[in-house]
Amino acid sequence: MRTLAVVFAVIGIAGCDGGGKDEDTGAGTGDRAEAILALEGDPVAGEAVYTANCEVCHAAGGAGGSGPSLIGFAEPEELVNNVINGNATMPAFPDLLDQDIADVLAYVESL
Repeated sequence: MRTLAVVFAVIGIAGCDGGGKDEDTGAGTGDRAEAILALEGDPVAGEAVYTANCEVCHAAGGAGGSGPSLIGFAEPEELVNNVINGNATMPAFPDLLDQDIADVLAYVESL
């Protein structure tokens, strides 16, 4: 029983994201989201990033598939935080650059 408790403790520590810190910069993920929201996104570039990373779940043109429709999505902060951190039904996308996320946001806002 003690071994099982240790295993769960190790899993819990390994799954911890450092208290909301971005692993690359050490900045809080809220700081990263604010920085992304301040960038000017390019919807044309965003469509390419969307197609490569988001379309499999959210479908072409954001129409919705296994993930919800993004057409008319009105919460940019929520979208950015979901991409950075994931949520209960969506994985995080830690390999996307800040500009990539800003571009996807611009694309989604254009839908």
